[in-house]
Amino acid sequence: MIKIGLFSEDDALRLLLSSALGRQFDVKRESSEKAMFDLISSGACDVMILDGVSRPELLQEKAESFGRLIAQPVPSVILGDGARRTTGLGPVQAGAFLIDTDLLELATSAL
Repeated sequence: MIKIGLFSEDDALRLLLSSALGRQFDVKRESSEKAMFDLISSGACDVMILDGVSRPELLQEKAESFGRLIAQPVPSVILGDGARRTTGLGPVQAGAFLIDTDLLELATSAL
């Protein structure tokens, strides 16, 4: 089982990811940076998904947290949208992957 640590305030996103990914993935959502560090240090997180889409008013604060989390020895993926792609650029350059939700919507609507 792959353990995913989701850094987000949006529990609906956790439910969506859990449903989409299936039983091979265990998605744990944390809304505080400290809780994410605890998840990582306990070995309960194989990969992080950092939500850069929910709560856009907190984007600057999130970018700072993302930078500290990405420095951890766990692969990181940032969910972002095209309009805010430049804010995520620093963490992306630091080693995180960026998934553009605008492109995901385009891909799923084409199916």
